[in-house]
Amino acid sequence: PYSLLTISDQGIVDRSLTNFYAEVKPFKGFTARVQAGFDQGNSSRSTYLPRTTLYGALENGKASINTQKKNDDLLDAILTYNTKIGENNSFTFMAGYSQQTFRTETATLGNSNFITDAFLWNNMNAGAGTKVTGSSNSEYSLRSVFSRINYSYKDRYMLTSTLRRDGSSSNAKNYKYAVFPGIAVGWDVSQESFMSSINNYVSQLKVRFGYGALGNYGGNASAAYTAGPAYLNPDESIWAGVFPTRLENPDLKWETTTEKNLGVDFEILNRRVYGSVEVYDRVVSDLLQEKFINSYNEINKVWANIGSTQSKGV
Repeated sequence: PYSLLTISDQGIVDRSLTNFYAEVKPFKGFTARVQAGFDQGNSSRSTYLPRTTLYGALENGKASINTQKKNDDLLDAILTYNTKIGENNSFTFMAGYSQQTFRTETATLGNSNFITDAFLWNNMNAGAGTKVTGSSNSEYSLRSVFSRINYSYKDRYMLTSTLRRDGSSSNAKNYKYAVFPGIAVGWDVSQESFMSSINNYVSQLKVRFGYGALGNYGGNASAAYTAGPAYLNPDESIWAGVFPTRLENPDLKWETTTEKNLGVDFEILNRRVYGSVEVYDRVVSDLLQEKFINSYNEINKVWANIGSTQSKGV
């Protein structure tokens, strides 16, 4: 156990978050807002297993360096308009656009069989083992347009309608975009005239119903390949080759969660007692999961929509 204390392990994380927005109100009730955010980070981890450890002794010292660089950004543009028709009808109209981009770069370097433990990971060429090198770069993005309408009559009857269209660069080319609607209605019974006699006891009694759908883009429908040492020539030189690592599924759909709920919100005894009771029915369809295929294929699984689940409760 003491030998584990001789392992050298150093990690560094450097991250910066930046957010800003601009908002204008050119006329009454109308607001235009643009907001952006940036998440940038660099991380590295360097390790060395000296000869004093069991595994380090087998390798005559083993060093590795792993680095990662992330650069994510977000842009939202939202237009909102509030207005009233007469004294009792209140409307809010909202439309917006959103985009997110995620970028990641990684690099790996390693070696073993060092002439001394003194260098740690600071002199990889001092190792006589087989050098380990690798790097990768990935980028994907999300795009969304959305809208919402809120209507209220005397704060007694309420209606909310939403519609959004989401797209992901990692989704199948035949189902890159999907539309997800939603609607909710509410009735504050405590505002009715027949409740006036008990208003001192019941300050809110709202009945509401909602229906909506949301999408999950968690799978990856694109084919992927990797390149690396593949063949050994007669002169013992190495040729690089290209190998498939993921199969394409052009018909991979969005995983969709659809939910219906019926609830009651209440406040009684001068708001000393309050709470909510809700029943819901949630269905997750076109579940995303890697599906195993015939074993004689070089790649034996592919992302697919495999079924659905349902949950109900209170």
